[in-house]
Amino acid sequence: MMTLLGQYEEDIWGIEALIEAKRLIDPLNIVRCPVCLELIGDAPNKDNCKLCKNKLPELEISQFENPTTELSRLKRRFNEILTVIEDLESEISEFEHNIKIDELDFSKKSIELENRINSLISPITMLREQSYSKIQEIKIEIKNVEEKIGYYKILEDYQKEFGKISKQIEVLDKNIKMLKKKIIKPYEEILKDFSNCFYETLSKLKFPKLDENVKIDNDLTPYVRDTSYQSLGSLGATVIITQAWHIALFKILATYESTHPGFFLVDCPQSNIGLNTKEEDYKDEEIVKGIYNEYKKLIEKKFLEQLIIVDNVPPPEYEEFTCIKFTRDPNIPPYGLIDDEISESEE
Repeated sequence: MMTLLGQYEEDIWGIEALIEAKRLIDPLNIVRCPVCLELIGDAPNKDNCKLCKNKLPELEISQFENPTTELSRLKRRFNEILTVIEDLESEISEFEHNIKIDELDFSKKSIELENRINSLISPITMLREQSYSKIQEIKIEIKNVEEKIGYYKILEDYQKEFGKISKQIEVLDKNIKMLKKKIIKPYEEILKDFSNCFYETLSKLKFPKLDENVKIDNDLTPYVRDTSYQSLGSLGATVIITQAWHIALFKILATYESTHPGFFLVDCPQSNIGLNTKEEDYKDEEIVKGIYNEYKKLIEKKFLEQLIIVDNVPPPEYEEFTCIKFTRDPNIPPYGLIDDEISESEE
């Protein structure tokens, strides 16, 4: 309605402006146009005004002949619309007043309803709050109990572990008793068996000038030619005796079911024998082959589970067992079994 009212107001303003323009122009009695000097009294161009040559608006002729009549009609319609708007505004004001009254009444009734609800549920609310407090107390108590259970759980784990260890100890005790039953020979006889095995091993390693004066002493020191290996004065002899002693030991351990882990590391078994010695008696390559053959038998017979031999030039027939070759050059990996090893010559 306000938009329509504005449209009518704009039309009224236009007609009033037209009437005012006519009132101002007609008294001048202009005959010719001051621009083109043509007679204004001639029949007007259908599309343009003779005075200014501007395009005429497409309006009804009656609006220009009787503008006051159209103005009166527009003002009457304007007043009618204005009256309708005022009536609507009055109705809106009345509605707003009624709405405020209803809102006040609703607020009062809401307060009354809330008071009634509170009066009914207050005992229940109090009971709920008491129940909530009790639940919180129970939760705190449960947490305390869980913490105590956690403390005891650690002890329980220790107890289980203790039980496992106790069972392992029992098994070990049984094994020891069984081993004691199996070991019916006295220590002297075990040393005798060790000595015989040591002698046989030296024979297989082709120990030079070997005689029967071979034994293992009570402190497990090996004797060859009735002389301690430390007093023979030969580096080659010392190497062969040391290798034979270890090989014989593993054979004896296997006989008596030892708890040895079955792992052995041999470093440079050819030191001072074979091609690495000036002693004529120990330049024999058969000695080196004998050492390798005896170690191989220890693996084949399961006397050892794993054997690592570190050697510069192993016998050609053992090339297939080579796992890794070291360069011995710090600039070319792999350098050595121990990466940061520095030999005496390099120092």
